[in-house]
Amino acid sequence: MIIVQEGNKIFSGGADNAGRMFDVTTGQATQVAQHDAPIKKVGWVDAPGAGILATGSWDKTIKVRSLYIPHVLHPQQTR
Repeated sequence: MIIVQEGNKIFSGGADNAGRMFDVTTGQATQVAQHDAPIKKVGWVDAPGAGILATGSWDKTIKVRSLYIPHVLHPQQTR
């Protein structure tokens, strides 16, 4: 689980293979990632004008997304 610096969003990954973003102010949950196996790691990079989410899964992939661009930036297979 990751809480962004502003404190208004929480990111999580779970055994249902989905990564979710929770908006603390509205209580709304949005699915922002999908893997073929459970997600074991979630990372967040705060960048000026952008936010980048990385998820790592037991399916041996790492997916990196900008939440402002609605697709995977660079899927990566791990060994």
